[in-house]
Amino acid sequence: MINPGQPTNKPRDLCWEVRRLDNLWSAWHSVRRRALLSRDNDTLRDARDIDQNPSKHIRALHEALRRGDFRFAKQRGVLKNKKGKTPRPIVISPVRNRIVQRAILDVLQSDKPAIAKRLGDIPKVLATPTSVGGIPGR
Repeated sequence: MINPGQPTNKPRDLCWEVRRLDNLWSAWHSVRRRALLSRDNDTLRDARDIDQNPSKHIRALHEALRRGDFRFAKQRGVLKNKKGKTPRPIVISPVRNRIVQRAILDVLQSDKPAIAKRLGDIPKVLATPTSVGGIPGR
């Protein structure tokens, strides 16, 4: 039996990287800024709720991811109007979804060799000239 406090030689899986508390905190800080400026009432309410006690919410996300029972909440589609353009459909995700999605993205874009080695060809695919969504420097 493995002692939970004892290090092992087994490489950590990518899910472990996503649910690391420092990764979730970093994701919250990335999401927070825009969520608190949102014009969507649900997003603003979620962001303010989390901002009241972020430790509680980040810890709850961490535990749900650790137990394997985190489920993305339902998202909703809306038409975004832009002056002089035809409306385009967008998806509005609950803030908790956004935190986990950002944590996943941060792991996928990690430059840490131990993580990059486990990502296989994903970094190459993300670096293609036609891939621009969420890619730093593009």
